[in-house]
Amino acid sequence: MKLISLLAFYLSIFSTNAAQNTHLTANNTLYKLAKSTVAAKLNAADGAKVRLHVTPFQPGNTPPGCEGKLEASLATNRAIKQTNTVKIRCRNQQNRILWQRFLPVRVDILLPVVVAARQLTDGEYLTEKDVSQSWLPQTQLRGGQFAHISEVIGTKTTRRTAQGHPLYQDNLCFICKGDAVAIYARSGQLTIKTQGIALNNGRIGEQIEIKNMSSNKKITATITAIGIVEVGM
Repeated sequence: MKLISLLAFYLSIFSTNAAQNTHLTANNTLYKLAKSTVAAKLNAADGAKVRLHVTPFQPGNTPPGCEGKLEASLATNRAIKQTNTVKIRCRNQQNRILWQRFLPVRVDILLPVVVAARQLTDGEYLTEKDVSQSWLPQTQLRGGQFAHISEVIGTKTTRRTAQGHPLYQDNLCFICKGDAVAIYARSGQLTIKTQGIALNNGRIGEQIEIKNMSSNKKITATITAIGIVEVGM
C-alpha cells in the first residue's frame, strides 16, 4: 500500500513538472513571436545594437495552448517606440478567436558614441587618449554626437565635458578663431590652394569668415575638414 502511494506521489510531481514545462515552452514561443513582430517594424540606425525585452505573463493570465493558428500584431498602428504592446490571438480552424493576450515589449537601441575618457576643460585639443567609444541608449542622446574616435581627433573643446559624457558637435570647434587654415578654391579640374586665418569658430559644414593671407581680404568659406575650408570660384 505504501509503495502504491509513493508511486502515485512521484507521478503527480512528474505530471506537474511536465505541465509547467509545457506552459514554459508555449510561453517562450509567444515571447519570441512578440519580439519578431516588433523587430519587423523596427527602424534602427546602421551599426546600432537592439535589445528587446518582453514582460512575462502575470500569474493567472497565462494563455492555454493553441491548437489552431497564432497571429500577432502591434496593438496600435504607430511607429515603434521604447515601450510597445503586441496583441497575440489564437484562432481555430473556423477562424474564430479562442483567446487573445497583450504582451509589452521594451526596445532599447544602443549607439556607438565617442565620450570623454577624462574630464575635459574648455580649450583642449583632443588626442586619442582623451576620448573613448561607448554604447549608450539612443534615448539618452540629443543628436549631433560622434560614432568614431577619428572624427574628433584634432578638434578643440569649447566647453567642459565630464568623464564618460558624450561629445557633441556644439562642444567642439573643427576650426577655431585664430587657427591657420588651408583655403581651397575648385572649379572643374582646377584647384587653387592658399593660406588664411580663421576669424571665428566653426564646425564641418558651417561657413566662417577667413582672412586670406595672400590678398589680406576677408572671405566666407565652408569648413570641409579640420584646418581646411573651401570657397567657390
